[in-house]
Amino acid sequence: MPALTRQFAKINLHYCKPQPKTIPKCSNGIEQVEMGILINLNSLYTVYTPGNQDKENGGVTLTLLAMPVDLCATVSDQLILTFQSVPEVYAGNDVTVCENTLVSLQGEVVNSCYFTWQTSGDGAFENAESLITSYSPGLLDIESGKVTIWLAAQGCGPCEQIVKDSLDVTIKKLAFVDAGEDGIVCSDDIFILNQSAANNYKYIYWSTKGGMVF
Repeated sequence: MPALTRQFAKINLHYCKPQPKTIPKCSNGIEQVEMGILINLNSLYTVYTPGNQDKENGGVTLTLLAMPVDLCATVSDQLILTFQSVPEVYAGNDVTVCENTLVSLQGEVVNSCYFTWQTSGDGAFENAESLITSYSPGLLDIESGKVTIWLAAQGCGPCEQIVKDSLDVTIKKLAFVDAGEDGIVCSDDIFILNQSAANNYKYIYWSTKGGMVF
C-alpha cells in the first residue's frame, strides 16, 4: 500500500519583539530551535520564545510534525514567524532657552508607523508630526520656568504599542530694566537716580554719554 501524503498551506505570523508568541507545536520538555526555545513540544498549544539569532535574522520557520498511527507516512507543516520590531525613540538632549526663543527639536524614530510631539505645558509646536520642528513656550511655561516635551511613537501592526522619550526645557526670563523718568537739573547741581528698577539680572551697570561720571 503506497504511503499517503498531505500538503498544508503555509501560515505567516508576525511577532512583536521581545514578547513570546503562543503557537501550535509538538514534543515534550524544552528544546532549542534555531536559537529560540520551545516548551511542551508534544502539545499542539505551546510557547515559542525567540532567540537572539532569530531576531537578527528577522524571522524563523517553525515545523509541526505528525507521526502516523499505523503505516502512513509522517506529515508536516510549516509556519513563518516574522519579527516586527517595537519603536525606538530619541527626543533629544535637555536644553535651556530664553523666554523669547523657540526650542529647536530634532527627534529620531525607527520602527514606527506614526509619531507626534507632546508637551506638559501650554506652548505650541510648529508641526507636531515632523521630527524636525520647533516649540514656542507658552505663558505658563515661561512663568514656571520649565516644560517637558515628549516624542511619542506608535508601532506598526501588530506591535501598536506606544513608546515615548522626553527632554526637559529650562526657560530663563529676560532681564528687565527701567532707568526712570527723564529729568532736568541746574548745571551746577546733581541728579539723584531713585526711580530705576530692574529684575531677572545678574548685575547692573550705569554708563553715560555726556562725559560725566558716577
